[in-house]
Amino acid sequence: MRVTHVLPQLALKSGGPTRSVLGLARAEAALGAEVTLVIGRSEETEVLDTSGVTVVDGRLASVRYGVPGPRLVRRLHRAIAGADVVHLHSHWNVISTLAAARARHLHKPYVLSPRGMLDARSLAVRPRSKRLYYAALERRSIEGAAAFLFLDHSEREALWRGAVPSLAAVVLVCPNGVDLDHVRAAAHAAKDEVWAPHRQQPHVRLVYLGRIHPLKGLLLQVEAVALLRQRGIEARLSLVGPDGAHAHEVQRAAVRLGVADAVALPGPAYGDERFGFLAACDAVLLTSELEGFSNTAAETLAVGGLLIATDTCHLHEAGAAGAAIIVPRTAVAVADAVAKVVADPTLAGATREAALEFAARRLDWRVIAAEVLRLYERVIRR
Repeated sequence: MRVTHVLPQLALKSGGPTRSVLGLARAEAALGAEVTLVIGRSEETEVLDTSGVTVVDGRLASVRYGVPGPRLVRRLHRAIAGADVVHLHSHWNVISTLAAARARHLHKPYVLSPRGMLDARSLAVRPRSKRLYYAALERRSIEGAAAFLFLDHSEREALWRGAVPSLAAVVLVCPNGVDLDHVRAAAHAAKDEVWAPHRQQPHVRLVYLGRIHPLKGLLLQVEAVALLRQRGIEARLSLVGPDGAHAHEVQRAAVRLGVADAVALPGPAYGDERFGFLAACDAVLLTSELEGFSNTAAETLAVGGLLIATDTCHLHEAGAAGAAIIVPRTAVAVADAVAKVVADPTLAGATREAALEFAARRLDWRVIAAEVLRLYERVIRR
């Protein structure tokens, strides 16, 4: 089977899709598929593991809107022409729209992974531009899809109904995955090292891993730390990730709330050290305004981390399995959850054990890639 994945950018600093799409593509190749990955490239390049995958790239005329240059358009067309199935991993950008149009023109079935971008709340971000883009171009991309791959049942339920008036296509619900063996070994090796500077400072260790961006709800996390301090719980929050023009606002909020000494922004962690942060902290916090089943969530569960997430992060399946604690999106609710697991080691231990079991059952890339390949076979037959 020949599979072509299309992603606007392959850059770790741009967010989770880079890691998850690469993981899926490598796993599909390991199971015998012939996999091509088409990506846009800006001035910066990163060395990433693309073993088993043919990478086709080209310059982007506009990084923000994913507008491909002429050379990339030609390469995109060739990659789609040689595919049995096309898998698109984004919305609201030109390269994905062009790929969908080309696939329809060549009668190639394509699968859409919305990754939360068709959520009604996502449409509230620049709504006028998105509705215009939808009316002019994106409606045909969505209606022409042979299948949808959602990261969680709640993502499917939260779809903007105007974008998908009747979902008649094949649907698969499948979260982001991880290389379980590698992640767990790396976490064991890294957890002592990353927390070494804090050994003499007994406190509750909280971690967020991802972009420092307004949509991630980091001000809410800072407020939760302040609430915990008011209750006599000394918590320290490490916001680990690249700055998306939001770090200064986070720091100002920490000063205003009197917890500047309790909030650290150490910068990004792209290597295996990130697994140490996730495994050894007292809780990992995810509080985004809008988030799919993120890589941070998958990696936290895989290493047996204790995940506290708001109900906007599409992690209800993990929550139902007892593998994560899901709370309303308020600082009080997050602080309450942290206080509860700190006071109840039995609950914390049970949540960590459930996370390991959930990851083994649902998050291994080998299992997920096999499911996705079966989805491709269904749409090819149709």
